[in-house]
Amino acid sequence: MLLVLIALLVAEPDPPADDVPAKDVPANNDIVVIGERMKKIRVATQADAHGSRTCIVRSSSGDPALDQAFCTAVLTCAQTETNMKGMNACMGRELELVRTRFTTPEKPPER
Repeated sequence: MLLVLIALLVAEPDPPADDVPAKDVPANNDIVVIGERMKKIRVATQADAHGSRTCIVRSSSGDPALDQAFCTAVLTCAQTETNMKGMNACMGRELELVRTRFTTPEKPPER
């Protein structure tokens, strides 16, 4: 059930990059690229005998760091949320943080 929820959250109404008119593409289209990659991710969680949860990537985005960030978001929400409404809200916030992290240019190191 969690897998279905995550798939629905990731499948936001962002149009595919090919369908976006050139005038509507942001100067930094990393957001579109990351959004498309995030749509590919499918994960599942499992709990061991002690209740510790782990995340298993069933379908990768192609970027191990993005997959790991997505799993971290899922596990973060699974720690506190017990119903679909809460999980939806939490994943919305967490996935926005993931998008921001992967689309914000890194500052060059200071010398």
